[in-house]
Amino acid sequence: MTKKCIAMATLACFILLTFSCATTGRFVPPEEVQAEPQTWIEKVVTTDGDLIEFAGYVVERVVNQLDGSSSKRFSGDGALIVEGSVVGVLEDGTRVAIPLEDISMVFVQKEDRIKGLLYGCGIGSAVLLGATVLFLALKESCPFVYSFDGEHYVFDGEPYGGSICPALQRTDWCRLDHLAPVDGEYRLLLTNEVDETQYTDEMILVVVDHPAGVGVFPDACGVLHTVSAQDCVLSATDEHGSDLTAWFGENDDVYWSSDLRIADPADVACLVDTLYLTFPGSDDHREAALLVNGCSTVWASQMLRVVSELWGREAGAWHASLEPFAARAALDQWQRRECVYKLQVNVMTSEGWQRRAEIFGGGPFVSEDRAVPLDLEGVSGDSIRIMLTPPIGFWKLNWFAMGYTDSQDTVSVTELQAVSAVAHDGADICQELLAEDGLYYVSPEPGQMAELVFAAPPEDPELERTIFAQVSGYYDMHLDPDADPRPLEAARIFAQPHYIVRLAIDEYHAWRSRALASLSVPESEEHQ
Repeated sequence: MTKKCIAMATLACFILLTFSCATTGRFVPPEEVQAEPQTWIEKVVTTDGDLIEFAGYVVERVVNQLDGSSSKRFSGDGALIVEGSVVGVLEDGTRVAIPLEDISMVFVQKEDRIKGLLYGCGIGSAVLLGATVLFLALKESCPFVYSFDGEHYVFDGEPYGGSICPALQRTDWCRLDHLAPVDGEYRLLLTNEVDETQYTDEMILVVVDHPAGVGVFPDACGVLHTVSAQDCVLSATDEHGSDLTAWFGENDDVYWSSDLRIADPADVACLVDTLYLTFPGSDDHREAALLVNGCSTVWASQMLRVVSELWGREAGAWHASLEPFAARAALDQWQRRECVYKLQVNVMTSEGWQRRAEIFGGGPFVSEDRAVPLDLEGVSGDSIRIMLTPPIGFWKLNWFAMGYTDSQDTVSVTELQAVSAVAHDGADICQELLAEDGLYYVSPEPGQMAELVFAAPPEDPELERTIFAQVSGYYDMHLDPDADPRPLEAARIFAQPHYIVRLAIDEYHAWRSRALASLSVPESEEHQ
């Protein structure tokens, strides 16, 4: 089976050389991990879409010494890249070697220097786990949320991605899969790990207690949808007829995305993909929602900076110009045309394809489950057909399902405000995070973090619990205040269809050339 699933969203090759400290990062192209021999590989995704997890790595190697050769034994908690292959041991003890050309993405594990900051926050010996410093040079969006699971602070969310100015402030809902009560409390960290100033207006918890077997999914407006029945994708194809069904059938760590390495900005056919999804039809009148797990790519995040930099020293004025309602409406219309950060959902009806909804971008490191309410008026027959047109390089998509709500589903929703919130400077910021009211917790430098504590409500043993962090805010990228603007090129982005995609491809190729040169990796050794 073939798939255009390449982890272009994790292109931080030289960043692996920059940090020597412990995190689990996602989606690193395998050829770019070779430069960091002490980076343990936790798991890989093959070009056939298989997810392979490693229990460890042990190998003996002959090491040349000045006075001769000697044998040295290496071991670790994951796999390593050795002579062009990922070499590791599976859970059953089987040793495997997977050629790099057969791998589309790897999950790496390193030590995290941010761990040292925890002691200054009074968190003791807790450890941060997550995709943090590994990708900071390319990440251009939002804070990170860490949940305390009883032993570690685990990377669990990245809210309000893409909100690059006050006019674009928005609220996000991050499902906290790793959060566990400890001594009757929920503990979280809100961190700034990017070169930007972050303005967080609100951070509360939404605790949902619900019957077992009922899923809870927020939509883009924060409305919670309880889903008691789901239909998986019957079939999925692209514009070439390639079968993608296996890539979207399970909510796992295997993502479909475009391969920017082979994209040609001069080829119109290379600028947009077309995906066709088919689900079983439904004759009843239950509320339907397209369930989605997917998000923006790292390169889509990087393009936010690229576009802002085109305005040079006038970037602030451009951001301010987005404040009026008419300007935001025009921006939204551009989004609908380009689909770069809002992916349009088209439904086949008796009158042809009609746009019925949109999928909001987010991430790029945590891909959230979302409900996208669908109007199925005019849909008949034994199937529901969906068409998506993601632009090259801007989206990575994991899972789709058609969800239905039963009117008998009952849930209990509790909103929690922090009982303690301590900023990086020791200030009490409970009031700032209480509600979306224009009072902000401001974090202007990378490495700053706030610690939040919430009182955990008693749990009903008859129900399951799902918790979301409701976080509102925006961020201000630290741009060059003296840079000359390029107004004509900036104007082309909004005036010329797909110009943003062409620019993204050009910027990617230029970046990749610099990155490979910095690692002294000959072009002939790239794994295409």
